[in-house]
Amino acid sequence: GAYVNQLRLTLAAGGQDGGALDVEALAGAWAAAIARHPILRTRFDWRHGGSALQIVMRQVTLPVDVHELSAGPEGYEARLADWRAADLRRGFDLGVAPLMRITLFRRPDGGHDLIWTTHHALTDGWSTARLLREVAREYDARVDGGAVEISPTPPYRDYVAWMRRQPAPEAWWRAEAARIADPAGITEALGRPMRP
Repeated sequence: GAYVNQLRLTLAAGGQDGGALDVEALAGAWAAAIARHPILRTRFDWRHGGSALQIVMRQVTLPVDVHELSAGPEGYEARLADWRAADLRRGFDLGVAPLMRITLFRRPDGGHDLIWTTHHALTDGWSTARLLREVAREYDARVDGGAVEISPTPPYRDYVAWMRRQPAPEAWWRAEAARIADPAGITEALGRPMRP
């Protein structure tokens, strides 16, 4: 569960162009991102008896589920919070790609809440922001009936090959740690709690 991330994006009613959310264009934008980035088609396998083996699938379908979530007596936000908590607990089967899911909830104000649940093995903070920017550009182009030019990213396998060529880092870290005379304490760097 510690490696399952969830992001909520509230999409205003009417959107930028004043029209309704085009779920088909949104699903297509995510599908294009998955086709463009092999990491998003990744699953893992341990059956060979060694470390996890990363497997990149040629094709993966990402379902985009749309839900009506009635406010009920406890309210929309409370029901959405309950759903999100249950979704996080659901986690992922690391042997099945994609290791992410998209769920849309129609908001009482006419907008939508997009919940993107993903495994941390796929993205980090920087790549998440970049991916969302790509999906937004692709969505806008699809809604406008055009195409978007997104520059190709270097293959992840190039990074893995580069990492394998690097020397083991332990000796470097030991040498750096030996240069420090005093022990490092993180508690001093955090400051005091703000309590009355």
